[in-house]
Amino acid sequence: DALDPPSTYEAELHSFSGGHDDDHPEWTTAHILDWFSAYTLDPYPETITVRTDEAKAYYWLELSYANSWDPARWTNVRAVRDPLSHAVVIDVIDERQKPIHLTVNLLKADLPTEFSYVLEDTNLGTGEFVQTVAAPQGGKLTVSLSGDPHHLVLYPLQGVQPELQTATVHQVEDTYIDTYNQ
Repeated sequence: DALDPPSTYEAELHSFSGGHDDDHPEWTTAHILDWFSAYTLDPYPETITVRTDEAKAYYWLELSYANSWDPARWTNVRAVRDPLSHAVVIDVIDERQKPIHLTVNLLKADLPTEFSYVLEDTNLGTGEFVQTVAAPQGGKLTVSLSGDPHHLVLYPLQGVQPELQTATVHQVEDTYIDTYNQ
């Protein structure tokens, strides 16, 4: 119950009373390879969910830090690509609120590289919404983000370029009608 995987995932729990340095008596190399033989690694996963302290590539999504590496740093990223619309939605939270760079490798994501992309960036910390257009460089799109949480949407620009928008949505602390004093 503690694992609570989504119903679409096949999950197995094998308990073991030993520690990290102890070998499981049944987990021989042959047993492990036999178990993995029933699965195939998807080279183009539609969803990537990562909590990491490492700057590196995760399938088609690359994470790097704007400043030096911080051993106490953790970044949470959830990226979902839609193979039909070619849109990518990414939510990013850096727990230490440090700037990061995200790169979508369009080739590895099996997305078109011949179009520019519309980028919609909502800074969840400030409420600022910015819409820009970016051209892929070497089959990749890179976005630099402040340390605030961000919600990104990228999709190919096809046809006429939209009128780009910037807006700031001011957040208030309490908007419940039942707190209104008469």
